[in-house]
Amino acid sequence: MIRRTVYNWGTDLVRLGFPPSCRSCSHHLPFEGWKNSSPPSNHYSRFLCRLCQRQFQSLPALHRTTDDENGRLWVRFPYSPFIRGLIHQAKFDPNRDLLRMFGVELADLLLKYCPASDFQWSWRYIVPVPPSEETSRRRLLNQTLIISRAIERSFLAHSPNPPFTNCSVLNCLTKSSAYKPQTTVSKEKRVNAVAGAFALRNLKQSSCLKGASILLIDDVVTTGATLKEATKLLLSFGVRRVDRIVVAQA
Repeated sequence: MIRRTVYNWGTDLVRLGFPPSCRSCSHHLPFEGWKNSSPPSNHYSRFLCRLCQRQFQSLPALHRTTDDENGRLWVRFPYSPFIRGLIHQAKFDPNRDLLRMFGVELADLLLKYCPASDFQWSWRYIVPVPPSEETSRRRLLNQTLIISRAIERSFLAHSPNPPFTNCSVLNCLTKSSAYKPQTTVSKEKRVNAVAGAFALRNLKQSSCLKGASILLIDDVVTTGATLKEATKLLLSFGVRRVDRIVVAQA
């Protein structure tokens, strides 16, 4: 207890001398947003200023859903300049706080729109769509894995119901570094550009996937080519259903 108190005081003194900045607009944060080491009631206040918090919270609760033969796609945010800036900073800064915030937002959306009594949402695994290993090393993080783990923690914390508490993160996909990032390819060429890009990280994981329902996680969807390719691979290993959720649609 004493050690924790001393640590809190030391942290506050450091932050008084070097106040943290808003992750969106770079303005200094008010002291009351970060003065305690325990999470405040509004967890955004740790890394967003009040103006950016209001802008973030004014965004629609659900941007779009689409159903197909493989499952459902949820899109949390429109790709507004504000959200685009947050995603860019989260990936390239890099900023794990923002990525975890996106994970909490996706989990809250699923908890709101997927009734626990409906067992079609009883996902066994949360599977992140990975960047290539080269990209992960360059950015020093795997953004979809961080988002996926935040979703898993939110499910465990907020839902005592089996459809959500029984699922866990399975980082089973890998992407070849030979394929260019989709942002560097025109929309017309993206379907062919990502063909064959994904593989199973470990073939022993194929036994886990057979007959399972999967929640596939990505940060941004444009044409949907990346999600379709990852879904195609998972289905080839016997996955029963693949639902997808993304932070934003460009």
